[in-house]
Amino acid sequence: MSQKKDQIILNYLEKPERLADLINVNCFRGEQVVKESDIHVLSGETKHIIKDKNGEILTVSRFRDILRAVTANGIFIIIGCENQMKIHYAMPVREMLYDALNYTDQVKQIAREHKKNKEWKNSEEFLSGMTKEDRLKPVITLLLYYGEKPWDGSLDLHGILEFGEYEYLKEYVPNYRMNLISVRCPEDLEHYHTDLREFLGIMKYASDAWGMERYVERNKARFDCVEEDLLEVIAELLGEKKRLMLVKEEVEEEGGKINMCKAFDQLEERGFRKGRELGIEQGIKQGIEVFILDKMEDKVEPQKIIEKLQYRFSLTYGDAWKYLERYM
Repeated sequence: MSQKKDQIILNYLEKPERLADLINVNCFRGEQVVKESDIHVLSGETKHIIKDKNGEILTVSRFRDILRAVTANGIFIIIGCENQMKIHYAMPVREMLYDALNYTDQVKQIAREHKKNKEWKNSEEFLSGMTKEDRLKPVITLLLYYGEKPWDGSLDLHGILEFGEYEYLKEYVPNYRMNLISVRCPEDLEHYHTDLREFLGIMKYASDAWGMERYVERNKARFDCVEEDLLEVIAELLGEKKRLMLVKEEVEEEGGKINMCKAFDQLEERGFRKGRELGIEQGIKQGIEVFILDKMEDKVEPQKIIEKLQYRFSLTYGDAWKYLERYM
């Protein structure tokens, strides 16, 4: 994904009300558990310095697209969001590493706190960095896939491991499962409360202009007044940035809101006018071609043909000559 496109998507998703909506639908089965005020920004970068057996320092660093601490009815959860435009067949390993680094970071923070307060009771706690009663915050990663192709990669670690004839080895290898949200094949649209419903609904019909038109018409009340950044992210992902931005001023409502219905109507009307203009232009060209061929069959002199082209089709002498030249 290009850096610019990725940033536009991040700017859209980072708003707390949308993140809360995304989390409630995809982590809490649509129940309204998380509110905007429950979401707290975390640094997306996780870095760990490790020494190998020879004392050499190794640095492991990863940067998440979005990382947030979330309060949900008294429990704390760490939510990571990753944007992906292309299928990544090693994604289960990549995401597993992200989550493992977050858990490692939590253990280190707990250990630092215990060490600072001199709270170790025994050697086991000192060695572990945490006590028997300490608990880590669950880490959940949501993978938002925007690609046109259906995701055909494995959704878990076992799916990319080779067990051969010893399938029972799966019992001894912990699995890791991804949480894939395919933006172009969204589920449970009716459970979304923010304009994520409109965003995902539009993306569902990204390759079906007629279906998109019907979807917008059916949901006209929700599309009549939307945030500008919704128009921007849709325009970017549909490859319609230039055309949609051209009509933005014409469909802007009070308070900076955008009337998406008018935006799509403007695009349709401009597309029709352009098609009509191209059709007329093509018809004129075909008429000139037929005219020239008829005159040439009648063995009319080139100079006479040029004069008639100038008169009949309002062409300059140079343009008339260029047309005639093609058939001489």
